[in-house]
Amino acid sequence: MGDLALPQKLAAALKPNVRGEIRFDDLARSLYATDASPYEILPYGVVIPKTPEDVRVVLEVAREFSVPVLPRGGGTSLAGQTVGMAIVVDFSKYMNQIVSFDLENRTVRVQPGIVRDELNKFLAPHNLHFTPDITPTNRANVGGMIGNNSSGTRSIKYGKTIDQVIAMTVMLPNGEIIELHDLDPDELTKKLTQTDTEGAIYRTVQQVTSNLKDEILNRYPKVMRRVGGYNLDSFVQGKPFNLANLVTGSEGTLAFILDATLRLHPLPNHRILALAHFDTMQKALESVQHINRHNPSAVEIMDNVLFELGFNNPTLAPLLEWVNGKPTAVMMVEFDGTSKDEINQDLEAFTSDPEIKRLNYHIYVAKTTTEQAKILEFRRAGLGTYATIKGDRKPVPFIEDAAIPVENLPQYIPEVLELCEQRGVEAVIYAHASVGVIHVRPLLDLKNPIDIALFKEISVETFKLVKHYGGSWSGEHGDGLIRSYQNRNLFGDKIYQAFQTIKLAFDPN
Repeated sequence: MGDLALPQKLAAALKPNVRGEIRFDDLARSLYATDASPYEILPYGVVIPKTPEDVRVVLEVAREFSVPVLPRGGGTSLAGQTVGMAIVVDFSKYMNQIVSFDLENRTVRVQPGIVRDELNKFLAPHNLHFTPDITPTNRANVGGMIGNNSSGTRSIKYGKTIDQVIAMTVMLPNGEIIELHDLDPDELTKKLTQTDTEGAIYRTVQQVTSNLKDEILNRYPKVMRRVGGYNLDSFVQGKPFNLANLVTGSEGTLAFILDATLRLHPLPNHRILALAHFDTMQKALESVQHINRHNPSAVEIMDNVLFELGFNNPTLAPLLEWVNGKPTAVMMVEFDGTSKDEINQDLEAFTSDPEIKRLNYHIYVAKTTTEQAKILEFRRAGLGTYATIKGDRKPVPFIEDAAIPVENLPQYIPEVLELCEQRGVEAVIYAHASVGVIHVRPLLDLKNPIDIALFKEISVETFKLVKHYGGSWSGEHGDGLIRSYQNRNLFGDKIYQAFQTIKLAFDPN
């Protein structure tokens, strides 16, 4: 091949046998060098596969040249999971189909590149939906949601993606295709006796989780929103043995997802939003554990910075007619369900709760769909709205993903804000109070070497607080490049070694 650069060599090796697109030009490499995270890493090139056979060819070439491969969808990951010096494999253009739909059993089988909104548009006439309601719902691919074990606003009611994944078809790094689903004891025994790579993987996972059962039960954070590391805790709680639980949340490091079978839920017929106003952040944080007693489907916090930006934005200001006074924080509390009487009872219990009444100064109730749509539109616009803060410093995602036991939020959040303030750094606050995943985003300028040093320092110091308060370092956005550096500290040497052992079983190279 003469003196061709590695990207050109890879493209030449791929071209004869890939039916999809091979994009190793400078423009494509630049486009795929970034995602929604703070990172920029130039890949070797991009393959947009049309078939599983295209994926197999990519893996063969990657093994031949000893280069990494990186599955990618919409690129909405905030922790850098979809950038790297690798062959990027983009499933979003072609491998984005609904394979089958079972209305009676409320399941759907999809390819990884399908966008969540497109899936739910198909399901809506059947009064069903795929529940993890992430913010980039109109561009995030379901395969990426599985890779990240995504959650979203309503996880307090519907759980995480792992709770909706029934089965999947995956391609191992050696090109083998295997089916992952719940196994009964006889089926598991049969898998354990296989002499191929699949058998070796089953034996490794079973042995590791059996030997470390007590360590896993003790070391894994006791919060529902824990997506860091591999899901070894799924194999020590008496559930059926299902390797789909391991691939979910593995961020593309174990296998390529070719399709997944998902559990669906009925669309709620009724919804009410209650906006609880607080004059201090501390009171808002103290309210969460009391609000959670009343069966909400979501509890979202919005801070005064967001309202100030909203009122000064001519597009957003009309969405804020409900705001009473100048709240330091507002909790958006949602109740949904199939019975209007049931959600009205929950609303009444919430608004009359003496602990909640003691803390808030006003509750606005939005019952009409028009009012609710405006409020939800403003909530969804939050992330982009914060980006309009004037100056070079912008809200940066890096410590925002911690999941803290809700009873510890009134201690944790002020301490994080204080450690930022001590370093001359402001921060904004929003998102999923119900499950302790309140997104704290410090304002930094990552073109400035001083702020890059602060980026690292604030991350290290915040991790200490997360660990102190029994939290998870990664609550929904995943480990990626931004948080994986602390996995050994969070899980301990034994479990970290187990992660390495499992990675090696799936991917010896």
